[in-house]
Amino acid sequence: MIAGRDNSLTIEGGAAACVEDIALARISGTTEPLKWAALPDGRITATIPKAQIAAGQINLLIRQQGIADVDTIALTALTETGRIDAFTLHAGDLHGALTGTRLDTVASLSVDGAVFSPGAVVRTGKADERVMTVEAPAPVTGWAAGQDRSGRVTLKDGRVLPVAVHVAPARPSVTLIDKTIAPAAHAASLPITLPSSTVMPLDASLTFSLRGAGATRFSGREQVEIATVDGRASTVIAAANGYRVQSAQVAIATIEPAKALGVSAYGPLRYRLLQDGVESDWAPLITLVRLPTLTGVTCDKGAPRCLLTGDALYLLAAVGGDAQFTGGAAIPDGYTASTVAIPRPTDTLFLKLRDDNSVVATAKPNVADR
Repeated sequence: MIAGRDNSLTIEGGAAACVEDIALARISGTTEPLKWAALPDGRITATIPKAQIAAGQINLLIRQQGIADVDTIALTALTETGRIDAFTLHAGDLHGALTGTRLDTVASLSVDGAVFSPGAVVRTGKADERVMTVEAPAPVTGWAAGQDRSGRVTLKDGRVLPVAVHVAPARPSVTLIDKTIAPAAHAASLPITLPSSTVMPLDASLTFSLRGAGATRFSGREQVEIATVDGRASTVIAAANGYRVQSAQVAIATIEPAKALGVSAYGPLRYRLLQDGVESDWAPLITLVRLPTLTGVTCDKGAPRCLLTGDALYLLAAVGGDAQFTGGAAIPDGYTASTVAIPRPTDTLFLKLRDDNSVVATAKPNVADR
């Protein structure tokens, strides 16, 4: 039987005229009567509505007139099988894409001795796609581009379905050579310094270079995709908007994240090359943080605390007068004021950023006593 649909059963065994009633028994112990009818040839038909069937074991209870014992027929309700279309793996990869429908029911895939385990299911249009990763790499290392193979998909309920397997050309491969951050100019504000080149302000510009690895060569027609790791924002850099080629082995890309990803983008960024309809693996690029605008620090003469003024101070998690944030000011969520009380600074303000608490930026305040 198939769970989620009406099922009609035909029961053979003779003496249909002696049957008093038929019921469905669940593992929980509950029973529900079924509609049934005796056929002229001595068989019985019964219908189990889809609302009464869940995947798993169920029993039919058949009671005959004048007999105390109940006949039991054990049945298994299976999840409805989806469609298995194909499995594609790029030469050199340890994972591939299984396509079809109802791929959440897939338990494993085997191809010529290689066993693949399932990852997350992604809905693409009217079909599903599920990443399948090989458990031991040895069986797939010799697979060459252009090969077609046959595989077997095992479902969670034990059923096995055939699947066509295709080995696609190897993915493009690139490595990061160098990157340069060009900060934006802010008049009448305190410059904020970030601790390393692994972090950049949202309003800065980033130029980075890539080297083609293995057989990967650049023509200028490929593109570079950049996205936040959490998937909230992404963009594609092409020849028309910042991608250019130094040589067949080296390419250069430039991005202004605030324009390309939006003014609310932040967090780790990653990149990949798009070439001839095939993507390279994602690789880390840089971490993006949003910075407030700081305009000054005002102190009452001799007072231990001062007022920091600026805009978008909610982008700060804390402000301190030393690297340990001794007596520092914690900035609450949703802070909208343009001033905040902070410890009297000496020559440096220490800023813990809301977008990444592990990042501590600094600023040189021009303290005004009043």
